[in-house]
Amino acid sequence: MILNAFRGTTFTDKEKAVAARIVNFLRPFVQQRGDDNQLPAPHILTRAPLAALANTIATIVGFRSLARKLSPASSNDPRSLPLTAAGIYDVVTPKPFNGWVQ
Repeated sequence: MILNAFRGTTFTDKEKAVAARIVNFLRPFVQQRGDDNQLPAPHILTRAPLAALANTIATIVGFRSLARKLSPASSNDPRSLPLTAAGIYDVVTPKPFNGWVQ
């Protein structure tokens, strides 16, 4: 079965199968509508996987300049403090306060 597409372009069954595979692959990355048929508010956690996939595809096909930065660049500043697992534990673990700063 061959269907006409845009201005004389035709798709074969093989091309339609490839398009269906691409759509089914991308389906988990697309926001779903709610019960009220409205899209949820945009959120970084719903957009980040699609942005990462777009960056990967742009890099693979040779358009590295189109890839977007997804996280801030870290710097190796000599004034920065080393942060270890023990340091993170000390920061996030509540400690009793007896009036004295330790």
